Amino acid sequence: MDILLAVHILISVCLIVLILIQTQKEQGVMGLFGQGSSSSSSQRGLGSEESLKIWTKRVAILFVCSSLLMAFLQPLS
Repeated sequence: MDILLAVHILISVCLIVLILIQTQKEQGVMGLFGQGSSSSSSQRGLGSEESLKIWTKRVAILFVCSSLLMAFLQPLS
């Protein structure tokens, strides 16, 4: 169970990092009011953004699977 917990924490950290490094359409405080700049899409290639989205989905699926596995393996006390 300790190994599974360590893997779950590693997956969690990877998921947080992947989410944080993705560019957003509306960045900054002005994005809250709908006036954000969308010029960030020209700074990175479309391929890298799509790759990040795919990896984020994969890691999110791993996170859900490891959460469910930990829940089912939890001893009932």
